Amino acid sequence: MLIPPGSFLRNIPQSLNVRESITLDTIRVASEMVELSILRAKTTALNISQNTPGSHSRGWITLLLSDCWSAILHLDSIRRTISDYKIEDAATTEFISKTEDVRKLRNSFQHIQSNLGNRAAATSSLFPQYGSVSWVYWLNENAPDIKLFQCNPNAEIDQTGSKMSIAIPSAQDIREGISWIKLQAFEITLDIDEMWKALEKLVHFLNTAFAERCRVTFQELSEEKKIPFEKIWTARSGPIIFSYPATFSEDGTKITMPKTPHAGYYAERFN
Repeated sequence: MLIPPGSFLRNIPQSLNVRESITLDTIRVASEMVELSILRAKTTALNISQNTPGSHSRGWITLLLSDCWSAILHLDSIRRTISDYKIEDAATTEFISKTEDVRKLRNSFQHIQSNLGNRAAATSSLFPQYGSVSWVYWLNENAPDIKLFQCNPNAEIDQTGSKMSIAIPSAQDIREGISWIKLQAFEITLDIDEMWKALEKLVHFLNTAFAERCRVTFQELSEEKKIPFEKIWTARSGPIIFSYPATFSEDGTKITMPKTPHAGYYAERFN
């Protein structure tokens, strides 16, 4: 789990001002979305890798590309949030530097429709319109052979041909199962695994060194104002699920809820 229970990002102190709290919570939510997208993309790649040719689902290609693009959009959100927050540290500087191509891909993706005319008139090879994803599948360390895969969701329409290619990894770059995942789009090749490592470092910094800075600041405030530290450091409430009962009307044309506020209401909080 990228952000474990009990960590700073899951227990933002109430005493942080609203802007700081929203900023950190934005990073947490976006990071969890990146984690889900990359884990699901790897699961989809594994399904494709382990199934025999001819039994693949066309929907797997769509799901794979969708999750890769989702990861990129949320990585860019984290990048912009970190930049605006202006946390001065080597960890944040490294993250912003390593995700520079993420910003370029996001900008190109944002204007994909307005670029269709230029693409149709292109005279040189291009990456597929929505990009392609490639990866390496290695069953286990006892298996001498590996398989390289590449998925392209687009039909073969471009008259100039596809520019997508597979880079042959070195032995130390591959791991058991799925690794070496790369997205090729808009003349950029992005290493998804490297983006994941950059995010892990950023989250680790926020949950450790940055959290300690906040703790020290609040400890000093506690001593200065004679306020119990536990009161200052109390965490804000976490994500929540609401559940409300409702029923169909007798004629089945309407849905009604109990007239008594919160009758049968249910809520579950998480941290």
